[in-house]
Amino acid sequence: MDDANLHRGFVAVRNQVRLDKAIAEHLGCGRRSARALVRAGRVTVDGRSVAAAYLVSSGERICVREALASGSAPTAAAGLVSLLWSNAEYLAISKPAGVHAHAGRSVGSAASQLCTWYPEQAEAGHRNLEGGLLHRLDRDTSGVMLAARNRDTYDRGRAAFAAGYVRKFYLAIAEGTPSQAEIRIDTRLVRLHSRVRPARAKERALDALTHVSVLESGAGWCLLGVRISTGVTHQVRAHLASIGHPLLGDCKYGGQPAPALTREGHLLHASRVALENGPDITCAPPADFMRALALLRRLH
Repeated sequence: MDDANLHRGFVAVRNQVRLDKAIAEHLGCGRRSARALVRAGRVTVDGRSVAAAYLVSSGERICVREALASGSAPTAAAGLVSLLWSNAEYLAISKPAGVHAHAGRSVGSAASQLCTWYPEQAEAGHRNLEGGLLHRLDRDTSGVMLAARNRDTYDRGRAAFAAGYVRKFYLAIAEGTPSQAEIRIDTRLVRLHSRVRPARAKERALDALTHVSVLESGAGWCLLGVRISTGVTHQVRAHLASIGHPLLGDCKYGGQPAPALTREGHLLHASRVALENGPDITCAPPADFMRALALLRRLH
């Protein structure tokens, strides 16, 4: 094993299963991530490179070379996440877009990166796949995340999130131009498979409150400041779509694609997390977000 890569070897136990499916099942990632590893030349079967559609036979050895950061606190360019701040109880990281928060969803998640830097993070939460992370960000949302460094801090942090004692701030690039400079959205939401939507009468719904400020607007787009204290899955995305201003790049909620050569997913960045009587951490927007904003400004 070298300093820049982690080699994960395993022996196939099923016969005639596609290579990408075998990798996804073993690593707990998606088939798309597995195919990307194969295309990148990071996978061998019995020492040879094969296609993602290769049918693996029982007993064949599959080796996956996963790029990981070395050192105690790599930058976002060298690793998947970068360390923003830490003390004895908490640490804060910056997660790039395209990376899952928790392990088991993709190769090189934010949680697994945390556990690579600090192995004790595997025991900080109640599930070792969390790496002590106190909340989630969607895969395509960039920005700041808080993690606890021990079980007691984790329990207190989770209780604060559940009680609404944490303020979360976002920058969002959305479609259209709102007619009001300040918008309060309190539409209750209901989960439906992999997405959420506004609740209908008599449905068991989740309370959600989103405050929106229009920071800038252009030709068919707007830059929004968003603040929430609740934490419903996809809350910001669903609420903005419900008022006719879906995030650019958020195809799931009706948004148009983001500007070319910027971000593949939606343009949402978690810019600040403030825990009552705890850390208050900010995180500047990454290059892909700012590049999209610069391109849109040229269309003004």
